[in-house]
Amino acid sequence: DLIAAAGQGHAQAQCNLGWCYEFGKGVPQDAKAAARWYGEAALQHDPRAECCLAICYTNGTGVAADPVRAVQLYTLSAQAGFVPAMRNLAQMVHLGRGTAKNDEAALAWYQKAAAQDDARALFMCGQFYEKGFGVESNAPLAADFYLRAARQGDTQAQFALAVCCEQGTGTPQSWGDAIRWYSMAAAQELPQALLNLGLCYERGAGVRRNPEEALHLYRR
Repeated sequence: DLIAAAGQGHAQAQCNLGWCYEFGKGVPQDAKAAARWYGEAALQHDPRAECCLAICYTNGTGVAADPVRAVQLYTLSAQAGFVPAMRNLAQMVHLGRGTAKNDEAALAWYQKAAAQDDARALFMCGQFYEKGFGVESNAPLAADFYLRAARQGDTQAQFALAVCCEQGTGTPQSWGDAIRWYSMAAAQELPQALLNLGLCYERGAGVRRNPEEALHLYRR
């Protein structure tokens, strides 16, 4: 019994019970109870619970918003190797929430998560290298990060890679690849991808001109 195990002090059960309360799975949804059980597990240094509790403090869910406390918890969890915490910590450091803004440190955490093939971290590494956040701009490396994330189905990475392929930025120009990645992102209803793919059909760029298909994409 999950509640009994949590009551007996089992950290994983406490964290799981917090998740149940957070999302109303098998128990009434209760943000304060979720944060309380995450906190009990975090006291035992459970990395997942530390990250979940950090998210509560980030968003003010079940507890008063406290970005400084969130960063402390993300750091503990990330140092223990929990990949979502690495990614969330990188975002906080990049935005300067709860800590000083430091793009070099943010990129370092994104790279640690990307080394574990985390799709969102791979995409963010691409963003940092494309835009020169905390590092010298490197279009080929950015495109490579986008490709690795896009292959995992990350919609924004698929769109970013399509733009690279259309413009020949960091990768050889290829309308065929651009259309393929735009189409994959559009299939997941990404608005920018629907727009750009519609423009391709409207102009006959990389595909046979088809104003009707363009209009259909715009309307989606």
